[in-house]
Amino acid sequence: MVASRVLPWDGDGEFETQVEGESLYQVALLSIVGEKTEESQELETRALLAPEEFNGRRLYAVKIEGKKVGYLESAMTVVLNDLVERNDLGVVAFEVDAMITGGWKREGSEGMFGVVLDLVDEDDD
Repeated sequence: MVASRVLPWDGDGEFETQVEGESLYQVALLSIVGEKTEESQELETRALLAPEEFNGRRLYAVKIEGKKVGYLESAMTVVLNDLVERNDLGVVAFEVDAMITGGWKREGSEGMFGVVLDLVDEDDD
């Protein structure tokens, strides 16, 4: 499914929307961050929410620097699909602020990377 255009999404600066499945994309996240360090990472960047069709449902792959790093959480997928349908937007992608977190490496322990998005439901008050 190829998006016809990319729409920017302005969040509220809270980075509260979780990305799902990052454990499957640790190599991609490491290539973006560069290396694991003793301290946990907090790398702010931009992400593309690219639509994909799966079993008749539209999901959104989360891509950073062109690399898939997971999928948008289910609740926000419903919100975006409703927004797209309600406004007859067709097949669109969204660009949002993202933060890569975690990824520490210390003697005896190592943390995986995670991704959170600055994406809020505009209908929530």
